[in-house]
Amino acid sequence: MKTAWGEVAVSDAHVHFFSKGFFSRLAAERKSSLEEVQALVGWEMPAADPVELAGRWISELDRHGVARVALIASVPGDEISVAAAVNSHPDRFYGFF
Repeated sequence: MKTAWGEVAVSDAHVHFFSKGFFSRLAAERKSSLEEVQALVGWEMPAADPVELAGRWISELDRHGVARVALIASVPGDEISVAAAVNSHPDRFYGFF
């Protein structure tokens, strides 16, 4: 990112990876459907494949000039989604579990 001090690589150390698994867990806890959870939060539902979601994140990071992020599994049991994202783009993602 271009700053008054020159080019600086921007990293974010706290990014929740809201995967399909995250939304499925919320739906199960609320005893509702994924569609109901989506309507409640007003967010786009991510693809089932966490690697596809990781690619979407890469596009957003590029758009905002962010070099790397630490992805966090937001609910217990979703570490697999974060690991898949990290493995698909190890030069851009760190995984926190």
